Amino acid sequence: MIGKNGGSIGLERQRRIASFDRRAIAAAKNLVNHVSLPSADRLLDAITSFETALTWPEAQQRIQNVLQRGLQRDSDFETRWTEVLGTLLET
Repeated sequence: MIGKNGGSIGLERQRRIASFDRRAIAAAKNLVNHVSLPSADRLLDAITSFETALTWPEAQQRIQNVLQRGLQRDSDFETRWTEVLGTLLET
């Protein structure tokens, strides 16, 4: 997806976030971690569940697709990540 300045939406968002006060970013990250990370006693369950999901055929198809498109090989891939997300099942 292309933003209003011709760059990707992801890069514009990164620049905007980078312009925020570091303390505000740290506070926001802390809040997200607090409400979205499992408690210590549930962490192993969460990791096991995530690892199991990675073995599902639909997940494997998406993983292979992003590897073929350049994940772990193309340094530009992450800057184009938002363009790719909606097309992972296309051939």
